[in-house]
Amino acid sequence: MTTSLTPLWRVPFPVWALAVCLLFAAIGVAVFDDYGMGGDEVIQRSIGHATVRSWVGLGGGDALSIHYNRFYASVFEGFLALAERLLGLDDSR
Repeated sequence: MTTSLTPLWRVPFPVWALAVCLLFAAIGVAVFDDYGMGGDEVIQRSIGHATVRSWVGLGGGDALSIHYNRFYASVFEGFLALAERLLGLDDSR
């Protein structure tokens, strides 16, 4: 009795790669609604907004922006907050 099924170890690599990608895509779609914010995103957003305030001279001398701009180089957060303001986004997610 012969079987026409190919053993799993003889399946070509591109087929395995495609199967793994499809599996991860299915998992991603299944858990997308449950995805939440990280614990530090609210803080990073407030650092970015404080940085933008200091760049444009709108009360950027508060303790938050002075501390983080001095020690944590918050240029990246500042650019993200600036893009958020330019695009008119106001939801933190």
